[in-house]
Amino acid sequence: RVAPGAPQDLWAVVTGSTATIRWSRPATGAAHEYILEGSLRYGEGDIGRVTFGGSVHELTVPVSPAGTHYLVQVRARNDCGESPPSNPVALPFPG
Repeated sequence: RVAPGAPQDLWAVVTGSTATIRWSRPATGAAHEYILEGSLRYGEGDIGRVTFGGSVHELTVPVSPAGTHYLVQVRARNDCGESPPSNPVALPFPG
């Protein structure tokens, strides 16, 4: 077994006050869970991290279209370790 690769094809679309965030499984390694990170800089989770089960590949979250933009990215994790981050996607800051 190996640690998973980065989740692929992360994208998000903002509609009104919500964003739909979707990604694909890593090309290598099995993911038991995913970690959604909010950040001001790529590769960091300095705003926060939320963990979801490995069957989750889409989330809907509240956003404020007039707010400050931030980055979201996703990492995959299994018993062997955590992946690098996916591609980042910019979203308006909630609240």
